[in-house]
Amino acid sequence: MNKINNKNSILFIDSSISLDDVIKIKNDISNIQIFTFDYISHKLLNKNNITHKISENFLSDNILDLIQEKSYQFAEWYKIPKINSYQNFENIDLGSLFKIEFFVFLLPFLKKIFEIKNIINSYENLVIYSPNSLFSICFKFNKNIKLINENQKNENNFHYDLIKFENSNNKMYPKIVESKDPAKTPILTPSMYCMSFAKAKFPTNKLIVNPIPVKIDTA
Repeated sequence: MNKINNKNSILFIDSSISLDDVIKIKNDISNIQIFTFDYISHKLLNKNNITHKISENFLSDNILDLIQEKSYQFAEWYKIPKINSYQNFENIDLGSLFKIEFFVFLLPFLKKIFEIKNIINSYENLVIYSPNSLFSICFKFNKNIKLINENQKNENNFHYDLIKFENSNNKMYPKIVESKDPAKTPILTPSMYCMSFAKAKFPTNKLIVNPIPVKIDTA
């Protein structure tokens, strides 16, 4: 295969992409610029001396504050008057039960949108190579995009159901939450979860997640 020379080619990666895939694309396309979207991929490339940029560095502190603020607001969707009356059961606000889970889902999602938008707007005549996990967002901002792992399915696990860890071989393995036997599963309070999530997802930890206040009914 002839080596492609395109100074405007960029590669987006996250933990869904293997090191072998990154090296192959890097060898096939000269001058390609690589952007990491999570801590695992950033750490992996650093360990293997592969030059790359961190997506979070394309966000200002003001945008990071906005992302956190909007995530809080959207996580309280159940407070909208037209909706609120339809999702109460025996004086229990059912929507509020999913506030933390929805917030944790929104935070990285909104962050990726702003990161991808800002990166794409920083270059002209781009050819983008993207994994499945980022493809749909990229396509909203640039149609000249190539999928690099077509056979890989997106993971739709909720954040409380799956926790990923990195082993010594740079491989990712999941820890499934044991719903049938809670004793086998580490318990994370909402505050602990938000803070651990922030450290796991964001390479430079600029985004400091303030714990969500949780009301506890002791009656």
